[in-house]
Amino acid sequence: MATSLVVILVFLGFYDGVTAQSTAPNATNMTTSTPFPTLPPFIPSPPPPPPPPPRASCPNPQLTDNIREIFLDMHNRLRGSIARGQTERNGNLGIAPPAFLMYRMRYDCNAESYAQQHVNTCDGVYQPDYAHPGYKENVNVLNRQSNFEGAAQWAMASWWSQLAKFGIRTDMLFSRQIRSARNRSVRKFTKMAWWSNTRVGCAIRNCGSFIFTSCMYAPGGNIVGQHVYRVGAVCAVTNATTSTPFPTLPPFIPSPPAPPPPPPPPRASCPNPQLTDNIREIFLDMHNRLRGSIARGQTERNGNLGIAPPTSLMYKLVCDTEAHPLPNPGKWRSCHLDNSSEQPSY
Repeated sequence: MATSLVVILVFLGFYDGVTAQSTAPNATNMTTSTPFPTLPPFIPSPPPPPPPPPRASCPNPQLTDNIREIFLDMHNRLRGSIARGQTERNGNLGIAPPAFLMYRMRYDCNAESYAQQHVNTCDGVYQPDYAHPGYKENVNVLNRQSNFEGAAQWAMASWWSQLAKFGIRTDMLFSRQIRSARNRSVRKFTKMAWWSNTRVGCAIRNCGSFIFTSCMYAPGGNIVGQHVYRVGAVCAVTNATTSTPFPTLPPFIPSPPAPPPPPPPPRASCPNPQLTDNIREIFLDMHNRLRGSIARGQTERNGNLGIAPPTSLMYKLVCDTEAHPLPNPGKWRSCHLDNSSEQPSY
């Protein structure tokens, strides 16, 4: 009996040992198993940068920001193209040379206000420089209907095409001959391409029978004896500030909206009490309207010879009584061609 009890106890002890071995965790597996990976410490992403300010936005409701950006982008694209010196044809002289330095333009609301004031007159010709101090102007008359996007692109392409049509000396010097040329003029192109012009503002007006476009440039360019741009291979430049073929200006910080320009003085006012300023302006306006019409060369009949041809130059008349007083102040003072308005119209 005692022997049987010992056998049973030994068997039970063996069974418990086997069971314990089968259920115990495997130490080797525990030490070699891969622990549950932890994520790196959470670092919040930086906030997104603020959106850039509009490149061309002005309070003038007569032009959309989309049209403004068309003007700005096409000016800068063409200036960048000529600055690289690889694609722009210079008359029959080959490809225009690269620019040592050419600035990217910014949009100028003050320039736009002068341009808008001009196109609202629908006179179709240049204004004298004193009408837009600090700026020089390009104008275009499109004698067919178009939307403003098409008219803007047409105007800029027309001005820029003077380079390919007529060409300019390869050193890009703006000579007295270029300034006074009546035919084969490149003065519209040179204002667009002038290296130091940093601001542009434009306006468009549908004048019924034509679409009138004006762009104002600052500082302006077209200075006799200076260069449209300095010719030079940009790869040879070592100065880091001028080593890129088309450097950008510092980041644009929009200035507060400029106050509207003061209203222009009366265009025709004289002390003679026997005639009103309204009648004087009728004389002045009709003269300029008829002169502008014949300058465009599309509507004025020339006897039985057809339509009178366009002119390469037509000045806008102004009425100036202060600059040229007559000895007898009681007599009528005539309107004349003011020298300051000698800005070619075509």
